[in-house]
Amino acid sequence: MTAKKRIYILLILLSVSLNALCPPLSAKGENTGEPRFTVLYLGDDLINGNGLNSPQRERMSALVSKSLGAEEETWGIEGGTSKSLVDALNTGALDDLIKEASYIIISVGANDFLNAFREAADASIESLGYEFTLADFITDVYGKNTDSAAYKKSGAAVKQLSADLEYSNPVWAAAKNYTGNISLILSYIMKRSTAGKVVITNVYNPYAGLNALMSGQSRLDLRALGEKYISHMNTALSAYRYYGWRDLYLVDIQSVLSQDRMLDAASSSDNAAPRPTRSGHSALAKLIEGTLAFPGAADIKDRPDEILLRRAAAWGITAGLYKDGKLSPDAKLTRGDFARMLCLCAGGNAGWFAGQSWLKDVQKTDARSSYIYWSVNMGIIDYDYYGFRPDAVMTREQAASALWKYLIYRGISPTIEIDVEIKDLDNISENCRAAVEGLAVVGALSLDSKSNVNPTRTMSRAEAAAMLMRACEVTPLRRSAG
Repeated sequence: MTAKKRIYILLILLSVSLNALCPPLSAKGENTGEPRFTVLYLGDDLINGNGLNSPQRERMSALVSKSLGAEEETWGIEGGTSKSLVDALNTGALDDLIKEASYIIISVGANDFLNAFREAADASIESLGYEFTLADFITDVYGKNTDSAAYKKSGAAVKQLSADLEYSNPVWAAAKNYTGNISLILSYIMKRSTAGKVVITNVYNPYAGLNALMSGQSRLDLRALGEKYISHMNTALSAYRYYGWRDLYLVDIQSVLSQDRMLDAASSSDNAAPRPTRSGHSALAKLIEGTLAFPGAADIKDRPDEILLRRAAAWGITAGLYKDGKLSPDAKLTRGDFARMLCLCAGGNAGWFAGQSWLKDVQKTDARSSYIYWSVNMGIIDYDYYGFRPDAVMTREQAASALWKYLIYRGISPTIEIDVEIKDLDNISENCRAAVEGLAVVGALSLDSKSNVNPTRTMSRAEAAAMLMRACEVTPLRRSAG
């Protein structure tokens, strides 16, 4: 029998004491078209690949995006500082990209140091009455341009620079300002992002490739001088790993770029700002890819739902399902697998339930164990005296019911005023009807070409991922830990 039913839905966000640590979020959804699988890169010259012969192909962001099969969205400015990024964020122009991105990579701070260090060095040289700059000094002295003024007067310059740059108040001020700006940047992004991972790099030493210069009894070591200030910046940055942002990852690029041939000391005679070489960008890309740990599922390529499954993988929703590089998206969904998928999607703390062992058929060695106990303790997935049946398959209505229960637990009642036709409405179990109808009308639970929801058919892994991802589009199911 065909039934046409008007279902009235109101997205209501209730303040739930259990979620007191989560900031309030709006349930207002915006239709931005077809979802994209994007990686957003924010920062300075490094993001743009300045100094490379073919930055569009050779820069770190291009290499990472190609490896992931993702679209590359970049915001980088030559000579940009952390303050430049703060100002750009405050305009709101980057908000849509932040909200859409599956991953966000932030690399900024080198110019905070460089600008102040260069100005201090230029002032030091000027105090001697010389008319060349630090950029000239690096190019001519290290390049052995014996006819240049910088080379001929390098003896006095080495002594003066070494003394003045040992402790420079303007450079220290720039380092301290960076720490304040990074706090603003991370707070802004983490409150708006639903990315699977937000990666921020530490500050690299642009003078890491320069050897010390000797002139008589004087010694100038730009690398060591820069390290003093950069070390302060990176120590402050490392503290943010303790802020409770579970999706924030700190990456050490300073160590990588301190190796041989990672920086081109001669590439920046205009601004005395050595940049990563092609080898440097390649090494950075491998480091970022290792941090993202994006699974290469060969069996999702060219599927109609490929983008959705890639986004689900970036969010970690399908973690644990991959075997031999394959997701097996059409495999039947099991109860244990869905417990893990829902917990990972919603950011549930399964660690609280690690070590529990009172379900007879859930072994501690089962990688899904803590997620299963999470779902049981939340009252989301039913169990009985005989156990949980983690490897039993789950029907579409059962999975919908579990998701619906969790939405209610989180204080969200998803329903909207809309006409929807579900031809097999009478086939839905009475105790699952509200869940199936409620998720179907907002597009989270798909209907087939004949307007059937197929409630008793076994759900596939791909269908489960799709339901969770679409639910996130119309409810704040997934919240940034910020």
